[in-house]
Amino acid sequence: MAYTWSSQAGITSRSLIRIDTLGLIAPQYRDRQQQDAQELLLALLDGLHDDLNLVVDAAPSAPLSPRAEAAQERLPEVIAADLEWTRYRERNDSVIVDFFQGQLRNRMECLHCQQVLYTTSTTFSPLQTLSLSLPAPTAQQKTVSLAHCIDEFLQEEIMHGNNACIIHLKRFAYTSFPPTKVSTRVTFPLHGLELGHLLPPMALASPSPYSLNLPHEPRTRYELYAACCHLGEDGSGHYTALVRRPDALSAFVLIDDEQVDPLSSPAAQAAALRGAEETAYLLFYRIQRD
Repeated sequence: MAYTWSSQAGITSRSLIRIDTLGLIAPQYRDRQQQDAQELLLALLDGLHDDLNLVVDAAPSAPLSPRAEAAQERLPEVIAADLEWTRYRERNDSVIVDFFQGQLRNRMECLHCQQVLYTTSTTFSPLQTLSLSLPAPTAQQKTVSLAHCIDEFLQEEIMHGNNACIIHLKRFAYTSFPPTKVSTRVTFPLHGLELGHLLPPMALASPSPYSLNLPHEPRTRYELYAACCHLGEDGSGHYTALVRRPDALSAFVLIDDEQVDPLSSPAAQAAALRGAEETAYLLFYRIQRD
């Protein structure tokens, strides 16, 4: 790993993660066929979580009774979310949860029960990657912003942030066969991705009126630290990665199989980031450093 970031990095044959090792927990990776990067990432994170989970042989979570569910529905949303997160953490306690997981709230409301006092049904689920649909490019709109994609996904939903935020851009449309690649250009910020407006206001109060276990984070500005890009079409293609150097906050390197390009000139880096707007498949954000 240190060699990858060194100024001498060029071509290296060092394998950081052996695919055949991952195949022990995910059989689909036992051969060396091309795989989807997002699916491989989830399999890797799930496998690491299972191995690192400090809770051993946890009993399955008992569903809430109708009475308890109705009582929870009447609570302030941030308190209900905190209760659900606490229940989840009772069975899931690992560094993967600490760094990569958050919580997504989904609320359904009956539009035909206006006279009933409680007409909503709220569920909370763990969030590991944020999968965003992309509009097909048109003559009028060939570029969209990452913020627009997030707004389209969330609408009335509320996302609770964490130290890292992994965003999955849905580059493949399965509305026809064979699937088609969506090459819409997505502009994404390198710094200052704002997610604070997605959090419940009570979660950001300082001091908070409640003692919360939620993975909420008052510092909700994120910076890009890596992008996984897909070149080619569905069923055939190639992955590359742009990764921020740990020793230079504004510099990225381009990793293409064994080739590590330090992108030593500003023009080379700008060109690589510009190209990633059409090919980015996974975006890795972290809490922005001050």
